[in-house]
Amino acid sequence: MIVPFVDLKAQYKTIASQVDEAMGRVVADSDFVLGSDVEIFEREFADFCEADYAIGLDSGTSALELTLRAYGIGEGSEVITVSHTFIATVASISYTGARPVLVDVDRVVDHQADHLYPAGPPWRRRSRHGFDSAAGSKAQAART
Repeated sequence: MIVPFVDLKAQYKTIASQVDEAMGRVVADSDFVLGSDVEIFEREFADFCEADYAIGLDSGTSALELTLRAYGIGEGSEVITVSHTFIATVASISYTGARPVLVDVDRVVDHQADHLYPAGPPWRRRSRHGFDSAAGSKAQAART
């Protein structure tokens, strides 16, 4: 038996009347971009998220880019991301003018990160036990 990855037909059947009505309204009004339905969605989504605002965008790539820009990432910045990512991750970094730095997730990269962060990389500063992983490893070794 083949199990479908995503069964859009089954999902659609449960909300078909709502989708058909909304699509018909958008087509009839030629309200495809930045129309009243987008404003309604943004308002309702902001309320759902208990936020003051929400912004509807054209893609996840644009959402990533806007988020990076909101954090001041741009020309002269470097953004570290995993090497096994979707192209949108790297594209959104590049669109800001920043330089993507692709890393692999393993112990070698963890140790190489010391040159990027003089105080040590943030993910190693504190473990769930409250000490950095180097101290934790020494403590663990001492107990065994």
